[in-house]
This record gives sequence, C-alpha cells and structure tokens, in this order.
Amino acid sequence: MSADGGAGDSGGGFSLGRYVRALYTSSFRRKAITQLNAESIRSHPESSRVLTLLDLVFVGVAGTLGAGIFLLLGRAAREVAGPAVCVSFALAAAVCGLVGLAYAEMSSRVPACGGAYSFAYAALGELCAFTVGWCLSLEYGVASAAIARSWASYLRAGFFGETEQAEPGRGPSVLAALLILVLTLTLCSGMREGRYMIGISTLVFSAVILVVFLGGVLYVRPHNWLPFAPFGLSGVYAGAASVFFAYVGFDEVATVAEESLNPSRNVPLAMIISLVVVTTVYALACVIVTGMVPFTAISMSAPFAAAFRAVGSELLAKLVSLGTVIGLQNTAMVSLVAQPRLFMAMARDGLLPEIFSEVSGSGNAPRAATLLCGCAVAFLALFAPLEALTDLVSGGTLVAFAAVCASLLRTRLIVSGHGRDASILLALLTLSCILSGAVWRLSAPGLASAAAGALVASLPMVLLARVPLTTEAEPPPFVCPYVPWVPALGMLSSVSLMFRLSSAGLLMLLIWISVGLVIYVLYGFRHSLTTYNLPPDVVSNVPPSWRLNSGAAAVDGPASSSTGWTSTASPLPKGMHGWSGAARSAELFNAHDDFLQEMEARDDSDGHDELSASFSDEPEESENASASSLPSDDGLEMRAPRVAAASVPREASDASSCMR
Repeated sequence: MSADGGAGDSGGGFSLGRYVRALYTSSFRRKAITQLNAESIRSHPESSRVLTLLDLVFVGVAGTLGAGIFLLLGRAAREVAGPAVCVSFALAAAVCGLVGLAYAEMSSRVPACGGAYSFAYAALGELCAFTVGWCLSLEYGVASAAIARSWASYLRAGFFGETEQAEPGRGPSVLAALLILVLTLTLCSGMREGRYMIGISTLVFSAVILVVFLGGVLYVRPHNWLPFAPFGLSGVYAGAASVFFAYVGFDEVATVAEESLNPSRNVPLAMIISLVVVTTVYALACVIVTGMVPFTAISMSAPFAAAFRAVGSELLAKLVSLGTVIGLQNTAMVSLVAQPRLFMAMARDGLLPEIFSEVSGSGNAPRAATLLCGCAVAFLALFAPLEALTDLVSGGTLVAFAAVCASLLRTRLIVSGHGRDASILLALLTLSCILSGAVWRLSAPGLASAAAGALVASLPMVLLARVPLTTEAEPPPFVCPYVPWVPALGMLSSVSLMFRLSSAGLLMLLIWISVGLVIYVLYGFRHSLTTYNLPPDVVSNVPPSWRLNSGAAAVDGPASSSTGWTSTASPLPKGMHGWSGAARSAELFNAHDDFLQEMEARDDSDGHDELSASFSDEPEESENASASSLPSDDGLEMRAPRVAAASVPREASDASSCMR
C-alpha cells in the first residue's frame, strides 16, 4: 500500500494520502443556497410556520436583554470601566450593529435554521461552517447553563436578602438544573406553544424594567459619575469586550427562521428591531445604576437590587429581583430554543449524528435534539463553574460574527462576477484583521498604535472598495448598505474585540476550536452528505428564479446585467425572493434523497463511479471534458452542480470507501 495514495496504490485499503486530499477537498466544498432553502421548506412546510414578526422580536429581545443588565453590568462597572461602562456598551452595540446588518442580508438570502452556520456553508465552505457551528454551541449551550446558574444565584440574592452572595459558579446548583429541565420539557412541543410563554414573559419583564427605570431616576446623583473613566481608555475597550456577551442572543432569531412566516422579510427586520431595543435599554440601565451609587459600591452579582437597597427602597429591590428572575429565565429559554435547531441543521448535512435532525409533532419540532441538548445543559448548570467562561462564550460568538461578515462579502463578490478574486481578497482581509488586533493588544494604548492597526487593516479594505460590487436585478428583501465597508468593518471590529479578551479566554477558545476540528476530521468529514451532489436531471428542473448564476448564459439561461439572480422565470411574490421558488421546487429534492440512499449503498469506489456515470450526460471517456465545462468558481458554490460525476473528486470517493 502506498503511503501517499499514488497511482501504485490500487488496493482497497486505507490510504493516508487519499484521505488527506479528500479532507482538503471537503473542507472547501460549499452547499448550494438553493438546496439549503429547499431543505428548509421540506422540513417545515407553510402549515407548520407560526412565528410572526412580533414573535420574532420577542425572541430577539428575550434572548438578549436579561444577561447584560443582571449578569455583566455590575462586574464591568466596578472592576473594568467604571461609569464609562455605558461607552463600553455603546462600542459593543456598534460592533453588533455592523454585524447585524450583515446578518440581516444573509438571513434574507438563506432563511434556514442553521443561522451563521448555514451562511458559512453556502459561502465559505464546510470546515469553516463546522467551526462556526461549534463556536455557536458555546453561545447557545454553555451560555444558557451560565445564565441558569446566575438565575439561581439572583433568586437567592433577591428574595433572601443576600446583597453580595457567594460566587454563583461555586458548588452545584440544583435550582439551575431544574430550570433547564423544565424549560426543555416546555420546548419539546415546539414554538407553537413556546412562543406564548416567551411573549408573555417578555411583556411582563418589559413592564418591570419600565417601573424600575422610572423609580431609579429619582435616586440618581450626578456626582456618582465622577471620575467618569477611572480605568482609562484601555478600561473602556476592555469593558466593551467583556460586556459583548450582553448582546449574545439577537442572532438567535435566525435559528427559528424555518418556523416563521415570511422569513426572508421578518427575520432580518426582527434582528434590527431587537438590537435597537436592547441597546436603548442597556444605555439607560448603565446611566441609572452608576448614578444611584458610586461605582466602587456596585454589586457585581445583583447591581440593581443592591443599589435600591443602598438608597433604602426595599420594594423596588424586590421588584427588580422579580424582573431579573423573569428576564434570565427568558434568556435561558431562547438559548435552549436555538441550540437544538443549530444541531438539527448540522445533522442534516451529516456533520452530527442523524438523531439531531429528527422532527416530530404538529410544529415539526426537533424533540430528540431538544431533549439531548437540554439534558447536557442541565448537567453543565448543575456542576460546572461557568461564570469564568464568559470570555470564552464571547470569543466563540465573535468568531461566528466575523464569519457572517466574510460570508456576505464573498456572496456579494460572487453575484458581481468576481468569485475568482473572492478567496484571495477575503484571505488578505482576514490576515489584516488578525494583525491589527494583535497590534492593538500588544502595544500600549495610544494614537500611534491605533494608527498602525488602522493602516494594516485599511489596505485590503481599499482593494475591496475598488472592486465594483453590484446587486441582483431582483435583490433579497433586505440589502446591507455600504458594502464592502459595513461587513469589512464588522469583521475588523469582531476580531479586534476578540483580541481584547483575557489570555485565559483566548487560550480556552483555541482549545475549543481544536477539539471541534478533531471531531470534524474523525466524524463530520467522513459522514458529510454534501460529498454527493444532485443528479443532473434534478438540477435541470430547478427554476432559474432561485438559482444564482455565474454570468454564464449557456449554463443558467439569460442572466441579468448585474449577474445576480436570473429573472427569466415567472416573477416571485414580493418579499419572498429566493424562498417561494424553493417552496415550488422542494419536492424535487425527494429525488435527491433517493440518490443519496443509492449512493451510500455502494461500498466500493468502482460502484460509486458507475453510479455517478449513470447520472452524467457525457460518455465515460469524456470525463475530463465534462469537468472542464463546469461553471467557474465564481458561481459553483452558490448553486447545485450540473454534472454529478465530474464534481465528486475521485480522491473523495476512494477515501469514502477506505473509511467505511
């Protein structure tokens, strides 16, 4: 057996060379947006969609608001930024605003339950998508366990008078585990019932917050805001990185896109509205709590309740405790909604075990995934000291945010006909963002370091700005403004905040990503369903109205002048571009299932080649010619390939046979 998998290795045994080449190929393969949308329609038909725009806004606000006020504000104000914590929240909100615009357009194009994972799969490749999904599991799973422990801690502090109780991360927390289990059982019925609980709790929480703010304004003393920035500018930046966890949650709206009505319009709109509401509440909370008591006297575990007790208002302190319990419960519940749906999207692609992709009930809820994720999170909430992992969760979220911005840039480059240049431009931008973040972290704060980092980051941005970017003739319902500047700055801001995290947090993030890469190499790569492409007879029947073209009229028919979505088919309903076409053609992918089952039934590479050839319109001896006729890289990843035999590398099929 040849160690490098060369021509001399004609046996059927394991070949390391072929395995590595197949792993390299699979890492960069992308999934067609058309297929993502069609799978979403099949999994959740129109009859199972119940979430309105208001429901989605409640999901975004409930998933974001509780953690910032009642988990991070006290520590950030007392130890990191002082009264300038309001500026830290504003900086973090600016980063989320840039990323939120990129999120909104991508969710309008790909309204699938995977969220950032699905965006990365369509634009960046399978390995990047798996890494993003793995990092998002920190945001959803680990964060919900940490919030549950804080909920239990705040319950004791608010209703038993412990103004500065023991650290919530120490010792087992039975209350936290019980909360997770109760919420998990509630969510097993799906969002048809869960949306009422989220909506009612959010309204009650909003009413409590309004009363607390009105009462807190009466006790504000302006002299408590001085000194405004006792820890300097570096403290403000560090505070922005530490409170970024407070904005974790607005992106969870994308994970319920498959259960929402008119998702291409409502999901991005709900994200923007949620972010505006949450940012406003955070700004008011920072100003009020730092004005009520000196920043050195702010409680790190229960800032508002302790502040009202300090000024002698026990009634408002009890009201704050009630609102806190409701708010943290909402945040944990929305995180538990998002985690199983993310795993469901990954399991559909074979990157996780199939059990996570099973749906049941009238609302097609992922009950098995919900139960498994809920039990795992309950175990973490019971035993693990998770409050120290705030930086780790923020780091994982920032990785996902940077990937969403990169996905939008690559998508816009592709629809503008610059797909061949997309990879090198994104590589330069990523490298410059990393170098800028390192410069700002390692150098002393000042004008010189800021200018040096900005200069390094500006070079690829200027190159991107010189590339003429166009939109489709029929653009998606939401289009991000000022591309490439908005996603490029969002990517730079995300990476920069990542470098402002603690050294321990960065080290844990690297370890977490490394563990994910090992799982992908040992399981995800070997079981990925995207290895096999759609047969040509299925692809030829896909309506061109929801197929991204590459500017090649011979492949996809007449293209629009902006080389975007083709407009030769019947017009789509307003606000449903790219989605209604998928709905009309979802049944075509039933043939894809049959194709996958037949493909997986072949255990040897010869059988695989024979089956692939049966789908090809070209004779076997012209395989190379068929491969050369494939669309160029600027459009291949955005739609299903037309020639299945040529698009499945021989190395991948050989590796598949030797791995079984």
